[in-house]
Amino acid sequence: MSDLATALLASLDDRALDELAELLAPRLAALATPAEDHSADELLMTAAEAAGRAHAHVETIRRAARDGDLPARHVGRALRIAAGDLDRWLTGAEPPVRSSVGGLRSRPRSSNRRPLAGALSNLDTRR
Repeated sequence: MSDLATALLASLDDRALDELAELLAPRLAALATPAEDHSADELLMTAAEAAGRAHAHVETIRRAARDGDLPARHVGRALRIAAGDLDRWLTGAEPPVRSSVGGLRSRPRSSNRRPLAGALSNLDTRR
């Protein structure tokens, strides 16, 4: 503590110190508690909200989440997507590795996106 602060405190009586403490309490409390960070990464959206933001169909968002391309989590039965994860998915940046709450069902990725067409073409070539 500086000499000036020490001299100032020594010159104040108890009543003046109490008044000073009352005046400073809100300011000190604001300094002591960190400000809430409402960054884009923390904002959770529904699949419909994410679809609107991405200008995509809601099923596209759900499929990307189910396939593991878009990090998402379940809150209860509802699918939630973090805004930061959606932005990274849209820009093609690598999403962070995150486990999903409630566990998203993921299906194995198929190299053949049209398995029925592939099976039918195999039948035609066997003849």
